[in-house]
Amino acid sequence: MKKAKEKAEESDRLKSAFLANMSHEIRTPMNGIIGFVDLLQRADLNEKQENMYLDMVAKSSQRLLSTINDIIEISKIEAGEMPVQLSKFNINDEIRYLYDFFKPEAAKKGLYLQVKNTPPDMDLALSTDRGKLESILTNFIKNAIEYTKKGFVEFGYSLQNNALTFFVKDTGIGIPEERLKAIFDRFVQADLEISSPYEGSGLGLSIAKAYADMLGADLKVETVHGKGSTFSVTFFLAGDKMIRRDT
Repeated sequence: MKKAKEKAEESDRLKSAFLANMSHEIRTPMNGIIGFVDLLQRADLNEKQENMYLDMVAKSSQRLLSTINDIIEISKIEAGEMPVQLSKFNINDEIRYLYDFFKPEAAKKGLYLQVKNTPPDMDLALSTDRGKLESILTNFIKNAIEYTKKGFVEFGYSLQNNALTFFVKDTGIGIPEERLKAIFDRFVQADLEISSPYEGSGLGLSIAKAYADMLGADLKVETVHGKGSTFSVTFFLAGDKMIRRDT
């Protein structure tokens, strides 16, 4: 009974921290939007000031939209309203799309973004839920870029026997050992100080873990605190289809 009580209290504490963090993540960009729109209504602005304020409004809007999308996505997962939808697509096309999408963001931080596929010249057309796979890799790459101040972010895939592994490697801050086991839990990332210099809802890894489970894939992380991390998700193949490991 004592252990159950402590677990319930810990769950309540984490959920309260989560709600406080979500409130912060919504109010901060919203205040930015309102504040800069108010400044844009002034008549004495020059073109440089207008462009700067418009850029801040755009960035705040993207941050707000990202937070809302994460909340909606995790809510649908909790409610069981995210069915698996299979389709056949080219893996290399997906990798190229992600590279083109994230290259400007990485360049803005002075990071080297690179792709490494093994084997490099294989054209893979596989059947799985493309949207969920893309969400997993997107969350990995977003985190890698956000938590890396200098160096590189590398991603791609490797194919060995019947196992296809997608990975994202960075030279970022890494993850403390005491937090490593809990990073995919729904509310644990909200247990950070709200004054953290890093933005985001903290739901990305929870969403990635949920989608990996839905697709029967193995999700893994290797990290050295202060030196970087490698996140990977492995699918097991039968012909051109990704299957559950226990199939």
